[in-house]
Amino acid sequence: MKLKPKKSILVVLGALLVFSILVIGAEEEPVNFGNYDVKLSIKQQLGKAVGEVYPSELKQLTELDLQNEKIENLKWFKYCENLERLVLLDNGIKDISFLSNFTNLKHLVVFQNNISDLSPLSGLYKLRGVLLRHNNITDIQPLVDNFKVKESGEEIGLGEGDRVNLRDNNLDLSEGSEDLQDIQTLLDRGVEVEYYPQKD
Repeated sequence: MKLKPKKSILVVLGALLVFSILVIGAEEEPVNFGNYDVKLSIKQQLGKAVGEVYPSELKQLTELDLQNEKIENLKWFKYCENLERLVLLDNGIKDISFLSNFTNLKHLVVFQNNISDLSPLSGLYKLRGVLLRHNNITDIQPLVDNFKVKESGEEIGLGEGDRVNLRDNNLDLSEGSEDLQDIQTLLDRGVEVEYYPQKD
């Protein structure tokens, strides 16, 4: 029995659709968060309750808020490079090297972690707010380095009207210290800097 032309086209299109779905599903593996609570929080922010979370979904996120989750596996953050706002409160995070490719990031809130190395932030020139209270920071040179003048004369990086919170870290606030000089450099550029008090 011969199929009519219209029916044959529909059969072929249907087969192609099924094949494409199978191929896409085979190429993209679910994200391993290493923590079920983290997974549930992200699924809620994605607007889904069932099923797995895939890298392509994380790439669509522009905002992410994870609080008190004690995140241990940070590898999945590589899929979140399009974030513009990231909140990570009280998660025990030490290493923020995963942020170095987050070039769209504008607002970073990482209160109450164990962060000491800020070097991944030095090249994130879209940052407008960096809230770093209650960490183990001793050197803020990377924040000073977050500034450059383009060939067009445009200034990019932390500058006029931006905000940095450095309270309750391990900065040296003794008279003439390098940390105070760095803070003054930021202030002179128009950055609002909160730096007192520090940890005892």
